[in-house]
Amino acid sequence: MKIYYQEIEGIPNSQILEKIAEFYQSIFAVTDSEKLHNRINSAKSLFTLLEFSDGEIVGFKLGYQIDSVKFYSWIGGVNRFNSQALPVWLKIWRKKTLLIPLRILKFG
Repeated sequence: MKIYYQEIEGIPNSQILEKIAEFYQSIFAVTDSEKLHNRINSAKSLFTLLEFSDGEIVGFKLGYQIDSVKFYSWIGGVNRFNSQALPVWLKIWRKKTLLIPLRILKFG
């Protein structure tokens, strides 16, 4: 089993976006991904991390910039118990932006 990650800055191409939407629908048991598409397309400085296992998406994490000093870790999902998508996403994003300190808020 080969695990690898793909980072995407900005809006993903339509093929990747469709894969994210399909994965999102399977994880969250929703039939319509229109809200997901709308939010992705309107997000400022979107950052996406995809986790793959043997060529298939097994995890994702999306976040975007709210303003010049705030970044929102928006949504993610995994279908593997030992997924590292969220910790890897946070590490990569902090390295890219040098955001210090990092404050994490959880809702729900």
